[in-house]
Amino acid sequence: MKKNKFLYHIKKYKVVLFVVALVLSLVGSYQLYHGKYDNIFKEITIIVYSTFKLFAFAPTNGTLNEAPLTYELAIWAAPAFTMVGFFSVFKKIYNSIKQETYHIRKKHMVLIGDNEDTLDFIKNFNMEEPNIGTILLCDISDSVDEQKYHALFTKVVRVDFSNPKNEVNKMTVKDEKIGDYGKIICFENDPKNYALVESLAVMMKDTDYKIDVFIHSQNYRMKELIELKMDDIDVFDIHYFTANDFLVKELFERSSFRFNHPKGLEEDWSKYHFTDFKEIANKIGTYNLLIVGFSEISESFLNQASNILTVNALDNLRVTIIDSDASGKFDKYNDYKTMIDRVIDTNTINLPKGSRLLKQHVLKIHQETPFSAVLFGDSDVNENVFNLDKLVDVLRDVPFAIYAKDVGEIETIVASLRLKHDRITAFGDRKSIMTKSVIIDEQLLKSAKHFNSVYNQTMNDMMGWDQDKRSVEEQWMALSNIKKESSLYQSAHRDTKLRVLSKFVQTPENEESVEKLIKSWAKELEGLSVEKQLQIIEKNPYMNYMTALEHKRWNNFYYMRDFQFGKKDEYLKTHDCLIDNWDEFLSGIQRDKAIYDTMSTLSINLGLNEE
Repeated sequence: MKKNKFLYHIKKYKVVLFVVALVLSLVGSYQLYHGKYDNIFKEITIIVYSTFKLFAFAPTNGTLNEAPLTYELAIWAAPAFTMVGFFSVFKKIYNSIKQETYHIRKKHMVLIGDNEDTLDFIKNFNMEEPNIGTILLCDISDSVDEQKYHALFTKVVRVDFSNPKNEVNKMTVKDEKIGDYGKIICFENDPKNYALVESLAVMMKDTDYKIDVFIHSQNYRMKELIELKMDDIDVFDIHYFTANDFLVKELFERSSFRFNHPKGLEEDWSKYHFTDFKEIANKIGTYNLLIVGFSEISESFLNQASNILTVNALDNLRVTIIDSDASGKFDKYNDYKTMIDRVIDTNTINLPKGSRLLKQHVLKIHQETPFSAVLFGDSDVNENVFNLDKLVDVLRDVPFAIYAKDVGEIETIVASLRLKHDRITAFGDRKSIMTKSVIIDEQLLKSAKHFNSVYNQTMNDMMGWDQDKRSVEEQWMALSNIKKESSLYQSAHRDTKLRVLSKFVQTPENEESVEKLIKSWAKELEGLSVEKQLQIIEKNPYMNYMTALEHKRWNNFYYMRDFQFGKKDEYLKTHDCLIDNWDEFLSGIQRDKAIYDTMSTLSINLGLNEE
């Protein structure tokens, strides 16, 4: 640290040092040689020569002879500046050598895309994994400021993405050991990111192991158009992510933000007895959200809330959206979600920005159906602050989430607002999620892989099938991308299921703990035919409810990806199990498929102890 401070001050004041050294050298040489020569030009020459010699570590007067004070000071100051200059001149050479030696014998995280997200990730990654190097892989024609990457000890490697079969590309990939860390992240913008990853796959087609590739997808529709084609790439296991989705996940999972639950989930169920799954649905109720300001972050909020807040097997999530163009923006959002009315009951209110009517509209709805949470999701942080201030006295017990691209900018304001409302959570700082722990080591991804394996194991046990001998990773790799995403969302819904089950165990007729309840259900169904299992499920209102709830959640997932009912085809986005009416589903030709929904709940039990 002291060394860094010293170098900082030397760099900062080197011009001042040069001026001081030059003045001392000129004045000192003048005092030493003035009047000793009759020829004025000879005197000037000697003074200039003496000045140069001082900077060259060779004073003309020698170091043992007496001289004026200024000259003596110049003997030290001039060489000192020369040393600073020497290191400045050779700094590039030094850094070049340091860069090369730094990367020796290191595995490398490979990054694609020259932008701020890449730089933020590198800075965070260098702290998370100091023993792993980083490589920026770019095209030979890209205009990249390599110095800013070298400053972060990142090696810049160039290939010709437009000609992936070029032998030079293959040699470059091999020599630079691209993919030796097993992870590649592409931060390039849509749709270029997909083309670059596909091109790189051609260069690396001879790689004898799978590489995890994480693609930052900015456009949901673009990803859906391309993902089935990307599934055909054998050498890569491709994962898609968006910064906004990660920001919302961090809000839901790792912040102090918590939804208010429906009244039915807050009550004590010890005095209740249910004879039909519909009675349970009526008792539980549903969540009711308010979104003030509809932007891309609001879309991500809604996408994930529609999954984790699926708590009622019969009723939809309720959402009120208030914006200056709420209707228009929501219509654009559901252009590729034409079945969204099967998932969400939406109320859009068009209000000009800064409208005084905001409080009046919100209070009226809240008095009829209390809000579970409020998102202030405008892209303009000032609007979010002003809107929050308007509602802070109206919704005192409702959790607030306020979006800001730079959370630090509003920390003081939020701290002040918390004096009136203590359930305010600010989020939205992209730099905080550009990390290995968030993008690569995502906990939900690990949980989904584990849950998928447990689900398969539970199904095999229940049906008396042979156990799957494949590893957890191999089972995961066998899934298409849409099924992987479905497993992710299924895993994310686990806490919601546990919350419902925790109410079931309060009733007199059920087991005293969730774990015991699930084990008793599993034992009841084990070894029976599917038809007999379904008959038992139908007679048990609690088991029937959990089966119907998972079917509702599963339907929601596919509806939010614009699937419709029809012959099962991922390319055409149709599925023959998308039947909303639970009684109709159980009495139809897809009846046997209901057991898969039951397995989702039975699989929770093993996951309790193994995650």
